[in-house]
Amino acid sequence: GVAISISPAYWDAYFGRGTAYAEKGEYDKAIKDYSKAIAINPKSAVVYTSRGLVYSQKGEVHKAIEVQSTCN
Repeated sequence: GVAISISPAYWDAYFGRGTAYAEKGEYDKAIKDYSKAIAINPKSAVVYTSRGLVYSQKGEVHKAIEVQSTCN
């Protein structure tokens, strides 16, 4: 969180923290951070893809497909 506290518009920080949460199985926190990253930088396909993968890991396949469709 240091980068986020210094610059809340730094989408990479939200993406990085979201990835860390996803790796620990904290999927809801990961989705929240990925969503913040997308709000700041809606053109980053990697964030959409990562968020879709987390939905898939949660067993929410319909949501994963919806997210992946959004980034295409």
